[in-house]
Amino acid sequence: MTNFSHSALTSYDLLGHEIVQDSEAVSSGPYLVSYDPIPVRRSTFLAGLSENVHSWFRLTPSFGPDLVRTIIKQMNLAPHSHIHDPFSGAGTTAIEASLEGYEASCVEVNPFLYFVGKTSIDWSINADDAAAQLESIKNKYYSMSATATLDNIADLGIDIPKIHNIHRWWRNDVLKDILVLKSSIRSCTQDKYCSFFELALAAVLVPDLTNVTLGKLQLHFVNKDDKEINVWPTYESHAKKMIHDLSLINKQNFEFLPKIIYGDSTQKSTFSEVAGIDAIITSPPYPNRYSYIWNTRPHLYILDMISEAKEASQIDRRTIGGTWGTATSELGKGIFSPINAVVKDALEGVHERIAGSDQLMANYVTHYFNRLFLHIEAIKPSLNPKAKLAYVVGNSWIKGEYVATDVILAKIIEGALPGSSIDGLHRFRRRNSGKNLFETIVYSTLPV
Repeated sequence: MTNFSHSALTSYDLLGHEIVQDSEAVSSGPYLVSYDPIPVRRSTFLAGLSENVHSWFRLTPSFGPDLVRTIIKQMNLAPHSHIHDPFSGAGTTAIEASLEGYEASCVEVNPFLYFVGKTSIDWSINADDAAAQLESIKNKYYSMSATATLDNIADLGIDIPKIHNIHRWWRNDVLKDILVLKSSIRSCTQDKYCSFFELALAAVLVPDLTNVTLGKLQLHFVNKDDKEINVWPTYESHAKKMIHDLSLINKQNFEFLPKIIYGDSTQKSTFSEVAGIDAIITSPPYPNRYSYIWNTRPHLYILDMISEAKEASQIDRRTIGGTWGTATSELGKGIFSPINAVVKDALEGVHERIAGSDQLMANYVTHYFNRLFLHIEAIKPSLNPKAKLAYVVGNSWIKGEYVATDVILAKIIEGALPGSSIDGLHRFRRRNSGKNLFETIVYSTLPV
């Protein structure tokens, strides 16, 4: 059984003080699993809503900067260590690591989330210049919106997104104002300012300006015909908050600027420009069929990153756990098998038991863990000796079978990285979506 020190169970409050509490530890296969809660407001995206830069874009199914700080403290990293996140999402790890003085890099496969991360870590923008640009955008917006309608907007050189059933997503008046605002933003003289203000638009697009609610992570359509939606005031308020954050960032000197790569973290070529990783702090998609592509579709279309549904499906096919469009139909073809003995042994037959009632879902589980193995293999050459890993994952119930993602991933890490040790499985949050569902930090250390 792997030893799991009490220090690995330590939690900290927002001021960095240790939270003293009793923790429950049980054996799960070869590992000692600790149940040591971290409050939801600290462990999830909620922690970032009030923090500089982290609040620029809300990605609901993401961890928060507090959790990153907790993990960094637990790892006891040397100053200026290189921290990497291969599943960047909104860039939480890269942002926080940079603010803490570490070298940071990350990878993202979703073009919209890559844009979010790239823009959020571009701190070369001058706050005063941004404020002047915002005033120029405002003047342009009000000048155009006075005469623009959806009927004549094409004559103004503005295309209407080709998302299916667009009027289900946006009211006509709101859609017109969004498109006018996008056009006004693109009048900026420098690309980095254009990106900065497009990020502000993306941040308020969902759910504020769109006929959806976030529900339990997934987007759900709602009727907002009677709701007052004011595009410019909503947008301006958030843009000014971002500019204020920039004014604080401009006063700091950073030894390292974070780096983001657009690519697939299961491919070795993605990491060709990433070397000397001392620590990984990341959270890959959970095996729960959540689709980041579905939930970023309005952003992808409004910002002209895709123009038809099949492009969204193609992106989801490249993600770990992708289930949108053809990503699902391909899972229904044949029987997926573990790619090697490491994955087969780690699964311990759970995929076969699921296949007894649903072959597609069995294929989904197998494919998910196959790709996690490929990811570990791909990033291995970029890891320094004694590199420390922290993977935040969620367990699932699938067709009545318990999928212990944390335990399975730990076994895959041990198999893919010979000589590595599993330092502990810290189950820190009980999820509301089913019995015995937890989010876990899987800690591991590479050999010398």
